[in-house]
Amino acid sequence: MTNDKKHNEFITATPEEALEPLGGEPSKDDGSARRKLIESSVTLFAQNGLEGTSTRDIAKAAGVNISLIAYHFGGKEGLYKAVFYEFAMQASAELSGHLEAIDVSKLTKEKFCLFMKGFISVITHKKFNSPDLSMLFQREMIAGMPHAREIYETVFNKMLETVVNLFKEGQAKGFVKKDINPYVVFLSLVHSTDCYMHVNKCEHLIHGSIPHLPAQMKQYQEQIYKIFIEGILV
Repeated sequence: MTNDKKHNEFITATPEEALEPLGGEPSKDDGSARRKLIESSVTLFAQNGLEGTSTRDIAKAAGVNISLIAYHFGGKEGLYKAVFYEFAMQASAELSGHLEAIDVSKLTKEKFCLFMKGFISVITHKKFNSPDLSMLFQREMIAGMPHAREIYETVFNKMLETVVNLFKEGQAKGFVKKDINPYVVFLSLVHSTDCYMHVNKCEHLIHGSIPHLPAQMKQYQEQIYKIFIEGILV
């Protein structure tokens, strides 16, 4: 099978298949090289985008042979997609235990509030600890999600629907305002942190009037909770 054929098959593969090596002779340091490529490419993709990042730059930053990009990912676009998928799966794994601990049928106002405090903590820490990935996702969304749409519509939508169902159950039980759109609340809550982090780093004129990250992360999380959760409660 030619390298071009392997690459074309990868582009139409599922996200899970995208994480599997495409064939050829593995290197002696197979797993480590793959990890280095993913980690090193994140910053380059975040700063320069897919088109503005060369495979030579990625290989140099990772300290591996350039041929390993084709071996592990089928090419640069395959690596780009794998970065999104791996981050999505990590975020999903971190949130899954938190989500599974909630019994929607037995949801109370107190349990809902406790869950949302934990959810906000996970989201804000994840975004703050992965600023390049956060920037990369924003780039992709601004472009219309040409490469990560499938990942959004599978992994992230599953999380979105789980949390939205809690909002809807709260509405049904009378402790969440019925005139709010749960999807608007979810998206605003999750993505407001991205903009906040950018402003935080810019040292804008209002810098002295807002919680600084990471030193005042708790104060920031409390503000997010008051705005997006207490603000929708009855």
